[in-house]
Amino acid sequence: MRKFLYITPWFPPTLMVGALRPLKFLRSLEALGWRAVVLCGGPRGHATAPQFLDEVPSSTIVIRNYTRSSDQPETRSTHAIQVSACEAEQPAPGLARARETGAGSLDKWELWNAPPDLIPFGWDLLELSHASTAALEAQAEHPDCEAIVVSCDPQSGLIVGRRVHEVTGLPLILDFRDPWSICELRRPKRWLPQRWIVDYLERSAVSSAAKVILNTETALIDYRRHYNDIEPERFCCIRNSTDKDLISTGPPVHFDRFTLLFLGRLRPYVEGEVLIQLLANLRRRGFGSKQIQLVVTSHLPKKIHQMAIDRGVIDSIVEYGPILHSSAGAFMNAADVLVSVSNATQQRIPAKTFDYICSERPVMMVTDNCELRALVSGIEGCNSFGWQEVERMSEHIEALFSKGRHQCCIRANLGFDSKAAGDKLFEILNQVAANR
Repeated sequence: MRKFLYITPWFPPTLMVGALRPLKFLRSLEALGWRAVVLCGGPRGHATAPQFLDEVPSSTIVIRNYTRSSDQPETRSTHAIQVSACEAEQPAPGLARARETGAGSLDKWELWNAPPDLIPFGWDLLELSHASTAALEAQAEHPDCEAIVVSCDPQSGLIVGRRVHEVTGLPLILDFRDPWSICELRRPKRWLPQRWIVDYLERSAVSSAAKVILNTETALIDYRRHYNDIEPERFCCIRNSTDKDLISTGPPVHFDRFTLLFLGRLRPYVEGEVLIQLLANLRRRGFGSKQIQLVVTSHLPKKIHQMAIDRGVIDSIVEYGPILHSSAGAFMNAADVLVSVSNATQQRIPAKTFDYICSERPVMMVTDNCELRALVSGIEGCNSFGWQEVERMSEHIEALFSKGRHQCCIRANLGFDSKAAGDKLFEILNQVAANR
């Protein structure tokens, strides 16, 4: 079986999109003849899902030494981390706790974990030297690796991967996921010297790479335009994907009334005001908390919590707190409408989009993203609305309510599963390895 070095700071049991994307790739690549030597870090205070360790392919070699604080630096089996399953599977306290704390408990968490706009690599800047040494040691222990794949963010992995490429000559593949230097959301917030630093660091990595992967077609176009002095074929797109095996192992969930489900966390750039406006509009139409509820699998930010109180709809909101990714399927099955609120950018598509559109429930997306609108256009039961179209959203929800609960939308062979994504990375690995 062929091997590659996979530098991905986030990896199971950590429960983040940055950990799930590599896991989905690896589950497909093993069957295609590629195994990974994974250099990753520990959970570092983030939510964990211990059962996802069992989903890591048995051939994978996992080295948890990306950071000094990784649990055990030595090479270890994928099943070696012991995290209390009982503790991890406990959902965070719901609405009562949010009211007691004024919904402010999440703010400090967000502040600590948000990527600092004034530090190019965030707090991972402090780990850059250690991570580079660990990556070179991992490659030396496994000299038969044929390529390097880096999953960003944190973007410090770009420099780590470039360093291994320079020392070993192995071809470098950068999986950017979301854009960095030309991010529409973050670039305007950076002060000018930081822009120069970020631009320089990203270009140094991109210039060394054999392939650069973006996860939307819009970001792909933007990167090709930005790096117009580099051949466009170096850049490609692999969108996020869904893996039903990873989201369908949670216990059954039941909602006793017509339920709008927002799966995920309201945070900067995904504020959620439109959801409060929607509930207020539905309330004026005669749909109170006994008829329709909004379930949010996070805690409301303080601003949104207060807005819900001011608009008189706080009783229509149920805050479950963070849930395990493995329970996402059960929550979606129990809901009546799956609601998504996109970032205010054309470059990103929420990862949960692909879980949503491959489910059997009606989907309502609030977005001005042209690529996303085109993506869901024509898919049964998927509808998109602009940010200002609250009246149309209300009419749509009212129409769905009149048809009864748990409407089933049959969607098959959409091409958004993780196997399709893994097939694309498989082709890239074969190509760059052949061109060494």
